[in-house]
Amino acid sequence: MSYYIEKEKNKTVKYEELLNSFPKNEVLIAYSSEEMLKSEINKYYKFLIPGKSSRGVQVGLSENRFEIIINVFCSKEDYFLATKIATNLSELTQSKIEPEQSPVDDQEKFSIDDFKIHFNQKWAEENCMTGISAFRHIIKEKGTITISGCYRNVFLGKELLSRYENEETTISDEELYEKFIHRIRMMQFLPNNIYIPNEYEVTEKDESKWSYITLTYDTEQLVTKSEFVILHLSKEEYLKIPFEKFQEYCKEKFSRLDEEQYIMPPHNKNEFIKLMKRFGYGNQEGGKNKKWWKVW
Repeated sequence: MSYYIEKEKNKTVKYEELLNSFPKNEVLIAYSSEEMLKSEINKYYKFLIPGKSSRGVQVGLSENRFEIIINVFCSKEDYFLATKIATNLSELTQSKIEPEQSPVDDQEKFSIDDFKIHFNQKWAEENCMTGISAFRHIIKEKGTITISGCYRNVFLGKELLSRYENEETTISDEELYEKFIHRIRMMQFLPNNIYIPNEYEVTEKDESKWSYITLTYDTEQLVTKSEFVILHLSKEEYLKIPFEKFQEYCKEKFSRLDEEQYIMPPHNKNEFIKLMKRFGYGNQEGGKNKKWWKVW
């Protein structure tokens, strides 16, 4: 479920122009680069408010029209950010704004002043919970759903939902929204001391593929969902474990962030070796049979 705010592209705008229309460091673009910032708005990138956004606001170009996209589980700050992006982009292009659903009969295009009247902080607070009750039902019926945040995915599911409600008490949609937003936001803005592994993909000779993350010792790290976990002791000493198998251990020993992801506390080298041995390191299942690091 998404809400669109559009504008006809009557003038080219660069990402850095739109970003610089905000006070410095108030708004960022996820995974931006110097080259990307200097290019014209085309592909979709997520604008976000550090520490306050949950999913961010997508900005891009579709069929010669600028699109600003707000998704379900966006924070109140994301909703208001979307309106600010729309007005700032309108000022840069001197053109009107076209929201997906107009609050005024027979009016599809809005001047900046008119848009600010109808799409303000109050509008953001009233609309940010759109779709929450539907997703509550989907989780109960189908299980875990994947939400793409500003920087990384979050998994919301039955076990997490059961923490918030039981047979005697059903929390309101507003309470559930606040708890889920907190969970999503927490996953996006982890402390700087936590190591966040990249996910890599291996293509075998038969063209089959599998993905993995690598965890090591002496550091606090995020256990993100992947097909396999590589416990890396050294270049020649490692162990490949199916994620589902490693997850069972995570549930008991590590801090849980969502349905599928955890914070692994620092292990010294001896503790890490013991952990590897729990999963078969040192027997024929241990890993010295494939130099997986060559795919980096």
